[in-house]
Amino acid sequence: MKKIILLIFLVGLLFNSDLSGQAKNDIGLTVKALALDYISQNGGDFTAYNQYHTGLEIGLLKKINPNINVAVPIKIASIQSVDQIEGLHNGLLSIDGIVQYQFNRPDAKVYPYVMGGVGYVYERLGLSNIQIPVGIGFNFKIHDRAFVTWESQYRLALEEGRNNLNHGLGFTYFLGPKDPPKMDKEEEEKEMEKEKNTLDSDMDGIIDELDLCPQEKGTEELDGCPDKDGDGIADYKDLCPDQAGAKEMKGCPDSDGDGVSDNIDECPNMVGSELNRGCPDNDADDDGIPNDLDKCPTQAGPATNGGCPETDSDGDGVPDSIDKCPNLSGTKNTIGCPDRDNDGIPDNNDNCPDIKGSPLNNGCPDVNDLDSDNDGIPNSIDRCPTQPGLALYNGCPDTDGDGIDDSNDGCPEKAGPASNSGCPIGTKPTQQTSTTTPNNNTTISEPVVTTPINNEVDTDGDGIIDSQDKCPTQPGLAVYGGCPDTDGDGIDDSRDRCPNAAGPVDTGGCPEIRASDRRVLDIAMRSLQFESAKAEIKSESFIYLTQLAEIMFRYPDFNLSIEGHTDNQGDAVENQILSEKRARACYNFLASSGVARERMSYVGYGESKPIATNQTLSGRILNRRVEFALVPKE
Repeated sequence: MKKIILLIFLVGLLFNSDLSGQAKNDIGLTVKALALDYISQNGGDFTAYNQYHTGLEIGLLKKINPNINVAVPIKIASIQSVDQIEGLHNGLLSIDGIVQYQFNRPDAKVYPYVMGGVGYVYERLGLSNIQIPVGIGFNFKIHDRAFVTWESQYRLALEEGRNNLNHGLGFTYFLGPKDPPKMDKEEEEKEMEKEKNTLDSDMDGIIDELDLCPQEKGTEELDGCPDKDGDGIADYKDLCPDQAGAKEMKGCPDSDGDGVSDNIDECPNMVGSELNRGCPDNDADDDGIPNDLDKCPTQAGPATNGGCPETDSDGDGVPDSIDKCPNLSGTKNTIGCPDRDNDGIPDNNDNCPDIKGSPLNNGCPDVNDLDSDNDGIPNSIDRCPTQPGLALYNGCPDTDGDGIDDSNDGCPEKAGPASNSGCPIGTKPTQQTSTTTPNNNTTISEPVVTTPINNEVDTDGDGIIDSQDKCPTQPGLAVYGGCPDTDGDGIDDSRDRCPNAAGPVDTGGCPEIRASDRRVLDIAMRSLQFESAKAEIKSESFIYLTQLAEIMFRYPDFNLSIEGHTDNQGDAVENQILSEKRARACYNFLASSGVARERMSYVGYGESKPIATNQTLSGRILNRRVEFALVPKE
């Protein structure tokens, strides 16, 4: 009995705490009349309704949510069990803890529910036991806060002979303030609009309708949005919401004042450029080598010489470091040594420095290759070795251009048909045509039209027989061994890497790349930017690739080599893959800009070809690059 009184006291304290502060109708009182059957569940007759006994239940009910209620009912009843003498009744007092699950539907009149819990039962004869009730019930709505309740339980006792059925019919009433009068739809809409116009969810003094951040406290100046770092930029616009910064930096600081915000500045304490990710360009002489790696930071020079200009004492364009004759002006073909006869053999190795010759003859001409009249036809096959002539006529001239060489022309200065020995019709030859060949000294006394020596074939008809013609299927000049020089740059097509575009010898006959275009290639290598750890080209780099495409259009005889490189940070295999993907991204961009794919190639070298140390940030920046090189077509 003492246990029941203690439980009742604790439950009263619990519900009292809710009652004292509750403002909604979520606490209810229940009263039921009970019918209890302790006979049928313990071996008795289920239909012996006259053995049902009555009782009273008073309880408290609390709504947890629209579907779940918690109840604490207290029961007082008189019962008769199967082990009691007929007519002898036993009184009981019990308290339960119940959880109800209610099938709640808006605007419903009947609310069914299922329930379960645990209870403590004390009998007047001094007996007590624990029971586990389960059951169903119905709440019939008669008012917004009042219900008629019917409930049936089966109670499993943990004591033998005490299982029972428990049925109740009663009344449930929910406490709380009086419900406001119902409004019609128009009034309800007006009330909602009024509430909307005054609602301030974050309690910052700015109503939600005007608050750009209604769930976060903010200031009126920022339309209700917070500014954690106090820089006057709302957090939702601030790229650095925890660090004060300038508006032009989108709320981020710029410690070195170089115009690159610290969040993207790889050198936040050193003034640099946006193109170099906030790091110093660090290249005073603009030779592509950072000052900290450049031995001559104010003088442009190649990386192979530490960034210093190479000395050229004789001014012939060949650096002293490779000039075989550093104090004598020479040519690149002879590695800086003079070559007066331009035969490609330096004078110091040329036994005939003023006469073109061959390396096999130490720079001197072979006897059979002498060309006394300098018409490009050696004396050995020249029918007129002392008179400059044409290969078509085996070295003899045709002064009057009538198609009959002077050695066979009766009127060498007047054009005429071969039928009249080269003289005009009606005119007799003024002299007997004759010549002596150096081979056999034979005198020819009749006017004839010359034919190739020994009747050998001249397929291209350029006057040079096939056995002596380097290009027997292409009409050419004797000076080039029968090959043509399409672009007229002095290099015959057989040796010219760009036969359709004139260029100097040192570029293989290809046009020289303008300095401004080389500068574009260099800038693209150092300035091209990708998304971090990706092969996606940043939009600000498109301009460099567009300029590259324009260069490709200007040099149709060149192909483009694209090489991707990385620094040594991270996994080597991943760096190799990334370098190739970045090179391919440039390849695809240029192809989409109209550059023919067959004119380009790409490859990735990963971290294998650094151009600077990977121990410093500036060095790693230089090593993360894509190189572009124009290569003459083969």
